[in-house]
Amino acid sequence: MEGVGCTGPQPSGCYAQFAYAFVWQAGVGSTDLPTLGRARDAVNQARAINDTGQVVGVSTAASGAQLAVLWQNGSVLSLGTLGGTSSTAADINNRGQVVGSSLLPLEICTPFCGGTK
Repeated sequence: MEGVGCTGPQPSGCYAQFAYAFVWQAGVGSTDLPTLGRARDAVNQARAINDTGQVVGVSTAASGAQLAVLWQNGSVLSLGTLGGTSSTAADINNRGQVVGSSLLPLEICTPFCGGTK
């Protein structure tokens, strides 16, 4: 059994000003997920995990931008944006296809769907 989540310094947890992403595994416990480079005073949220252990969510980059990310094999990969300033990943299937949303250059939010092979 596995699960993902985040915790923050306030009772609101994931919706606090800053949050820490983790994976929980039976018999192992919680393992923190790495950030995109920003110190831990920023958003780092795990949103979904698939059967192969790939995790998606959002992390704050060193620049301060909040970006959709994929965590796999102990590493974090930015999924970028569709030209805007921020994005988020909401779910991932067992084929590694990710769904989420991204701001466009005019700050219009649009859904996206992508794959990771």
